[in-house]
Amino acid sequence: MSLIIALGERGAGTCRSSETLRIGEISSRNHTGPRDFIQDVTLTTGVLMVTLRDVTAENWRDCIRLSLHEHQVGYVASNVATIAESKFNPHFHLRAIYTDDLPVGLLAYCHEDDPEDLQLFWIFRLMIDRNHQGNGYGADAMRLAIDEIKKLSATRVKTMHKPENLAAAALYAKLGFCAAGKHDDGDCLLELDLSVAAPNGNK
Repeated sequence: MSLIIALGERGAGTCRSSETLRIGEISSRNHTGPRDFIQDVTLTTGVLMVTLRDVTAENWRDCIRLSLHEHQVGYVASNVATIAESKFNPHFHLRAIYTDDLPVGLLAYCHEDDPEDLQLFWIFRLMIDRNHQGNGYGADAMRLAIDEIKKLSATRVKTMHKPENLAAAALYAKLGFCAAGKHDDGDCLLELDLSVAAPNGNK
């Protein structure tokens, strides 16, 4: 499995919504199955909010218009490729990252499938649009995704980053991920133990 991540350094998140939730609170709707158990989740940053939403027929075009800085392109597959890949992998969970009603990024995760392990999940794609980096949206989106994964009865989460991607390394360390060696392609492999992790508290 190949994971790539591109994001800026953490700053103060800035978004607004009609809902007001405390830091770390999750709002879940339409819990019907593993792929759609959460339609819309939110995380506040002070009085502001980041939202994860399904990638749908209504917003996929907005997602593919998001872009990276030129030097980050090698870190992440295009959103077009991510969305296309998901159509042939039904266990993929694609989440559009929003501030208010503005799409600012894309995140994807799935359970381990070789061999199948429903307690081990991978956050294998994360990107924040170049115009919205440095606002903390990547960190907030990761916290929300980890909460979703915990609700799927996972006990571990893995991710990877390029050795030169220092922003990703700092983000994962802040969220409680620990180094777990190197992947076959040389990427830095990290793991989060959900039995002891408290990602929403690591503000």
